Amino acid sequence: MHNKTWLSFILDRCWNALSEEDRDLFLVHIFDNLSAEKQMEFISELINKEDDSWGVIETIGKEEIEKYRQYIK
Repeated sequence: MHNKTWLSFILDRCWNALSEEDRDLFLVHIFDNLSAEKQMEFISELINKEDDSWGVIETIGKEEIEKYRQYIK
């Protein structure tokens, strides 16, 4: 739960301050260092955001998103 709160904080407070390039670097660095479970939480946070996060999800990769979708079914 602590990590989800942290992810929410990053996405809600810091995301808009990052340039598009910095967002990509941030995502790659953070995502690559999360456990599979935390990666799914991170993707879920992005999916639930009400902004341009769908474009950002392409940075993570459509294959990873599909894995997540299969997991939650």
